[in-house]
Amino acid sequence: MFDKVIFSSICILITVLLFLGCDNNPIPEEQEEQEEWPIGQNVFVAGFEDIQDNSVARLWKNGKMENLAGSTGNAIRSSTDVVSSEARSVFVSGNDVYVAGYDEFLENGEQMIRARLWKNGEVQPLTSGIYADEAFSVFVSDGDVYVLGREWLAPYHGGPWALKYWKNGESIIFAQGGSNLSCNSIFVSDGDVYITGNRSSMSGTVFQAILWKNGVEENLIGKTTDTRAFSVFVSGKDVYVAGCVKNDNQRTVASLWKNGIVQELPNRNNNDNAYARSVFVLGSDVYVAGDEGGNAKLWKNGIVQDIAVDEDESMFLSVFVSNNDVYTSGYVSVCYPVQGTGLMLCHLQATLWRNGKKLNLNTVGKNNNSRAVSVFVN
Repeated sequence: MFDKVIFSSICILITVLLFLGCDNNPIPEEQEEQEEWPIGQNVFVAGFEDIQDNSVARLWKNGKMENLAGSTGNAIRSSTDVVSSEARSVFVSGNDVYVAGYDEFLENGEQMIRARLWKNGEVQPLTSGIYADEAFSVFVSDGDVYVLGREWLAPYHGGPWALKYWKNGESIIFAQGGSNLSCNSIFVSDGDVYITGNRSSMSGTVFQAILWKNGVEENLIGKTTDTRAFSVFVSGKDVYVAGCVKNDNQRTVASLWKNGIVQELPNRNNNDNAYARSVFVLGSDVYVAGDEGGNAKLWKNGIVQDIAVDEDESMFLSVFVSNNDVYTSGYVSVCYPVQGTGLMLCHLQATLWRNGKKLNLNTVGKNNNSRAVSVFVN
């Protein structure tokens, strides 16, 4: 149930994986040099790993898997009723680690999706929707815990649904619509709640990026009417939104809005589509992580950085800056030949980078698809 916009390219790779199989072809050991873990900092990564065709929510702390209720950090689930789960966002406040995502489980013989907030690995109470709900982002401000998500308003998935956030477990609906309305990122500053999302056309081919402030909707305008927003960050009185704009040549351009004014981020190849997935501001520096033409990209103050990873098909989904170190999380595509067939076997591998060098994230199986969706450094 991960975001189909963000991960649309994954479907092709998974199809290849399922067709070829992976039981008889062990992954070769990683040969590239990996950076040492930092001293005096804890790096948390939220994501998920596919095991036996189902996703399992994952939280990594300094590369080692942490337990989340509903899954145990190994191939055995703590509840046989859990069908699949994902961790989509992580936030650390003091000694507490918060993770937002969902569990899909069996209820009276039917599959049900429920939004989940894990605090230090244990599920916390969230007011449940009548039919189903899920969570995408978590943020903590002044001791209050905000979880962004959506709720189905009918007994089938795909809409209509309500967009909402939970504040300390109680839900607040801020928008309603059909399956063409989505939300993905929340940020709280001085008591104001900022949320990004998108509204698509009925055909699903044209998008309108949206910023909600305390429930009031603002359309984010680009050079064309086709815009998308993925991440929001507030620094002082400035509001930054990372996303993309489709230009007059129908090419998607990674873009950053500052207080509603759009800036297109430069591509190295003007023929490739590019997406800005995550934004982080530290002092006067603005970092944006994303991808261009299937390769992960990082922009600092609007300039493409050399730390981006080009040797694999890759994607940055999240960025966090601490002690002058830039952490990015996402995935790479790992492909290798299947002996005697002339074919290639591919899978997605959850990956964390520090200043462009890979840090190892432990997974249950080296041949499992996995993604590192969110990173937080404490």
